[in-house]
Amino acid sequence: MRELLLDRLHPEMDVCDADDAKIGTLARIHRLVPAGALEADARPLRDTILEVKGGFLGLGPRYYVPLSAETHVAADAAYLLWTRDDLESLGWREKPSQLD
Repeated sequence: MRELLLDRLHPEMDVCDADDAKIGTLARIHRLVPAGALEADARPLRDTILEVKGGFLGLGPRYYVPLSAETHVAADAAYLLWTRDDLESLGWREKPSQLD
């Protein structure tokens, strides 16, 4: 199921929160693959991080949201399970160390 969501995501699409408010645009899709493993071994639900750039012209905060937080993808946007305030409290403004 999540593989289908992943296939429908593309950079620069809108990302909206649980209240249908736009929080930003998708900047990048990070596939986390453990050292020595193949990309095909990555588990989409646990090993995919969506980097979302927020604010006017993408100059606001960055969010690093796991694919598991996504509910669905429409033609115009990806929708998350959480509100913008939830993103702050969940610590998803912190860049995961695996992405450094």
